[in-house]
Amino acid sequence: MRIKLAKAQRYACIATAWVIVLFQLLSFAQGGIYGSDWLFSFIVAAVFGLLGTRRITGQQTEESSVPKSTPPEGPANEAAAPETPAPEVDASQDANPTEMDEIKRRILTLNAKVLSMEITWRARNMINLIPKPFETKQDGDEQFVTGADGPQLLEYSRLREKTWLLCFGLVAIRRAGTDLDYVNNLEFLEMWQQTFNSMADEAVFPQAGLGFTIYPEEMVRRFVYDMDAVKHFVIDAAKAAKRGEAGGAKPLLDWIGEQGLEISEPQLIKNALRTLEEWKANSPVSAYPE
Repeated sequence: MRIKLAKAQRYACIATAWVIVLFQLLSFAQGGIYGSDWLFSFIVAAVFGLLGTRRITGQQTEESSVPKSTPPEGPANEAAAPETPAPEVDASQDANPTEMDEIKRRILTLNAKVLSMEITWRARNMINLIPKPFETKQDGDEQFVTGADGPQLLEYSRLREKTWLLCFGLVAIRRAGTDLDYVNNLEFLEMWQQTFNSMADEAVFPQAGLGFTIYPEEMVRRFVYDMDAVKHFVIDAAKAAKRGEAGGAKPLLDWIGEQGLEISEPQLIKNALRTLEEWKANSPVSAYPE
């Protein structure tokens, strides 16, 4: 008996395989190839890929799964009549639009979670380049701040917030490509919320630990204003890409520079903007302003 996966299910398997492969390739680009954990990732991706591109065949043979027409007995029908196979029924016909929309929504949500993980480790790598305005002391497994200048520490915290904004914008520009409506996509909206949560963690816990007063209204207003600015930079970059113009991320990078954040290693920015196609072809990063 032949069992055919619904189209929506096959699409979900293929999309999951691509997400796993993309995330692993980004890990290679960032830290190189170490250990053997990556092999398990590609095996899982291959399984999802096979499920999405091939039919699942049971123990019965294809011939036995096709009913044959049996001619009635009689001298006039001694010659075997041509066999007409029954038409195969695609299980996707049973999937209604609501189910397909739900699967698509889940895929976009999973994409956003993976991309949020990417934003997190890219931001942390860039934050390590920011000079720290405090001294620390190691006590066993814990590290304590022993001396810090209040105003400089607040400025350092603000620069960390800008780093999250930068990485959020770079990844969104790469994902948008030429799609002017990407900022209304569920993937972008979920990624927006995840980045907001990460920025809040960055701002609240260090400041609260040092005894600073937290004003949530002012913080939320600032975050929403800055993330709305990044959203418009993503739209501008998509418009530039649609016109075939390179360097679409320049307005975002200029704006971040005006906020006082300077990244001393441009390669970190290029890596965040590099699409999978550019990585495979080893071609220049089109969205990076040379």
